[in-house]
Amino acid sequence: MSSIRQQFSIKLIKIRYFVIEFIERLTGKFFTFHTREMYSNNINTTSIYKIDKPFAIIVQGAILVENSFTYDSIKLYQKMYTNSKIILSTWIDESDENLGPFRELGIEIILNYKPTVSDGTNINLQILSSKSGIGRAMELGCKYVLKSRTDQRMYNPNIFAYLISLQKTFPSSVKGQDNRLIFISMNSFKYRLYSISDMFMFGTIEEMFKYWDVKYKDIYNPSVTKNLSIKDWSSERFNEVYLFTEYLIKYNHTLKWTLEDYWDCCKDYITIVDDKVIDLYWHKYKRFSEYKNKTYDYASNAEEMLFNDWLTINIIDTDINEESIQNKEFYSSINDSINTLKRV
Repeated sequence: MSSIRQQFSIKLIKIRYFVIEFIERLTGKFFTFHTREMYSNNINTTSIYKIDKPFAIIVQGAILVENSFTYDSIKLYQKMYTNSKIILSTWIDESDENLGPFRELGIEIILNYKPTVSDGTNINLQILSSKSGIGRAMELGCKYVLKSRTDQRMYNPNIFAYLISLQKTFPSSVKGQDNRLIFISMNSFKYRLYSISDMFMFGTIEEMFKYWDVKYKDIYNPSVTKNLSIKDWSSERFNEVYLFTEYLIKYNHTLKWTLEDYWDCCKDYITIVDDKVIDLYWHKYKRFSEYKNKTYDYASNAEEMLFNDWLTINIIDTDINEESIQNKEFYSSINDSINTLKRV
């Protein structure tokens, strides 16, 4: 049976190459693709690095039952990160049928009651499930915490060694900060002020708790459904902007609502890692696209902040019209706001 399946797979690959080459000729664009194993039983990679200090992986959110996604993600983490404490922080209304397999894995499970207030977004759900998971990691004596989501999976077995190495390579100079927090490039945006993704992050237990120890947003904001400029969207402090700005305020930072200030905060308080380095798969929006927000048609104000951006924007001067960039709606071209293009 395995031989027949293998032969069938080879034929499918040949057909796929033929179809892709046809589409390339038709569209004038190059196509690439990448596959990842769906189930943990087929993955046998492991880390060569030894991490002595205890660390926790918090997987927060509703269980994704499709393809046993959340379950196999946690099984994979148990294989790749053998000395980790894995904490599933989910909801009290999850069925026993969904929870049963996780209990058999022997992981920590937290069943949270959902918040009764909302600003129209899911931010309070994020706050509650993340904070309760971090609190449990603290009780377990963990030094480091990695927070991920139930609908995302990381495939890099060496990720903890890499993240700890980044902290040592780029130590924090902020008074009172216990090492930088590390965030992912996916949905961290270079031009949208203070818009640092909260989906995946890593840090010491103290800094992680400080980041997520915030009040709920309990007043509905009608602007959540409006088409706003990226500056107006940030000024409403939706979602990740609320979290990052609250964290900065705890360090008595005065928000200036400019790109210079935003980039300075990124330089001083955090580090960005590329989602491709983590080998992160998100089983949600545009899941078939490896580069979800990348375009070659124009420079976009929805460009994500990559590690090379984080390293460069505070060393090499930029020549842009910030006001023009900020007054556009998300996913707009900013070619007319880049002064160097006008001189070409």
